[in-house]
Amino acid sequence: MENYINYLTKYNPSIEKIFSRNLKETLNALYEICKTKEEKVYLVGGIVRDIFLGKNSSDIDMVIEGNSQEFAKHILPKFPVSKHRYTERFLTYNIFMKSGTNIDIASFRSEVYEYPGALPTVKYSSIENDYTRRDFTINSMYVSFDKRAELYDPLNALEDIKNKTIRIIHDKSFEDDPTRIFRAIKFAGRYDFSFDDNTERCLIEAMEKNFLSSISNLRLKNEFYMLVSEKKLSNILSLFRKYKIFDYLNIPNPSDEDIKEISEIVKKSSFRKIKEKHKISRGNFIIMYLIRNLSYNEKIEVLKTFEIGKKNLETILFEEGEAENIILDLRKSFKPSEIYLSLKHISPFKILSLLYILKKNRKKIKSYIYEISDKSGIISGSDLIDIGLEQNSFFKNYLEKCFCIQLDMENPDKKKILSKLKKELKLN
Repeated sequence: MENYINYLTKYNPSIEKIFSRNLKETLNALYEICKTKEEKVYLVGGIVRDIFLGKNSSDIDMVIEGNSQEFAKHILPKFPVSKHRYTERFLTYNIFMKSGTNIDIASFRSEVYEYPGALPTVKYSSIENDYTRRDFTINSMYVSFDKRAELYDPLNALEDIKNKTIRIIHDKSFEDDPTRIFRAIKFAGRYDFSFDDNTERCLIEAMEKNFLSSISNLRLKNEFYMLVSEKKLSNILSLFRKYKIFDYLNIPNPSDEDIKEISEIVKKSSFRKIKEKHKISRGNFIIMYLIRNLSYNEKIEVLKTFEIGKKNLETILFEEGEAENIILDLRKSFKPSEIYLSLKHISPFKILSLLYILKKNRKKIKSYIYEISDKSGIISGSDLIDIGLEQNSFFKNYLEKCFCIQLDMENPDKKKILSKLKKELKLN
């Protein structure tokens, strides 16, 4: 099998080391398929940008002269695929592989936006027109999927990469698709790039003219959450503040200290531990941190923009007076069992809020996170039956009592726990 990666080394000699093994194997396998086709096929977008930036890529974007659906039929049998879909409206075929690499195939096309924020009307076109519909110059480079690996760079994007510049392709870019405002901030924040003068002027104008109002709250939420998942969170939040994204969302502009603190919080082991164990939304937590000083009703108004359902809202937003009551309970709690009883009914999200937003009783909360919450009870229901307890309405209380005894006991075992329970229940 030929090694297509070797043909890309002329653009970056280190690409063999930079790209993951899975990405390289996938590209080489796709190259073998492309060799059998008459249509012209190109790599495009993020993966080409990443070659020149020296970054690994998780997605493979391809454009072809012909029909993307027909082309995909030759790819699907060659890979372990988890799901795939054809979107006729956009002439695109998306393949999600079990390996985690995604392959997006599109036909050369042109786009027309009926009104700002509308989904585009798409037509078959040529490579000479295809690039004009893209968001920024750095995403408008093409490399042929053949042994020549020929670069097509109609907008001189390489110069923009060299100069660390984000440049829109035409002045109506943000008006056509206001989500490009978020994408502009993403790339500037991720790569420490700056906007050229015209792009910055158009972005500021887009915010002043309220173009973001033309997209749905769901799209707004998705874009926001994707952005705050970026590694360079402090860059993203600083750009949000600079270009008045927070003003649009009715979120108070964070100070430099706020940005520094939340960027550090999301890296902490206790945050990651609870986030991963309980699948907590990083985006929700960042929002709650940013609006922490608002009143309850003001918080509700902000959260409406993010379409957080009532059930989810109850897990992330303290009712008035709720946090104060928990803090008071914790102050009176000294034994592990008392800390456990104070926090066991509190959502993991709110526990993180107590620890990192309200910053109260931190030592006790950390003991709950690291020493208490992961423990399992030694005593089972059958153990209680063996000592003569009946399975009645109090049975769960007995199990919890055993667990509390276990938490407070050094080197606990069944015999010692059951012995103490019997004494407390005055059982013979």
